[in-house]
Amino acid sequence: MKITIDNLDGAGAVDYSNAVAVDGPLKMERVLNAPSVCSGMLDISASTLPVPARRGRVVVTSDAGTILFTGYVATEPERVYAGVATMGPVYRYAFSAVSDEWLLDKQSAVLSGAGYAQASGALLTTLTNRVDAGLFTTTVVLAARN
Repeated sequence: MKITIDNLDGAGAVDYSNAVAVDGPLKMERVLNAPSVCSGMLDISASTLPVPARRGRVVVTSDAGTILFTGYVATEPERVYAGVATMGPVYRYAFSAVSDEWLLDKQSAVLSGAGYAQASGALLTTLTNRVDAGLFTTTVVLAARN
């Protein structure tokens, strides 16, 4: 599994996969009618990785490249005392990220009356183009009233 976090500092997405603490592995929680949450603990004391920033973009992918989670760090990562090393106190950072659905849920819907007195084919084409015109093709949709 690979976890990248873009801390919005201009460096782009940084790979934190090797910094995931063994005693605080990544946990992805999905609940019906609620945004997904990804949480875990990072041990960045022995590396040059920056502390994840609040609102940083989190992407978790499988080894095969399948995207398992996308979202944003919801709060400032919590600094957890892990012990003492030769360089002094060692801390781990517990983070929690909320999935992109949260942002989509906060967007207001545009009331446009798109379906008033339109043929069903034209309505389907209008709604499909409003979502993502390049994702689906509606060239074979009939404009006749059904």
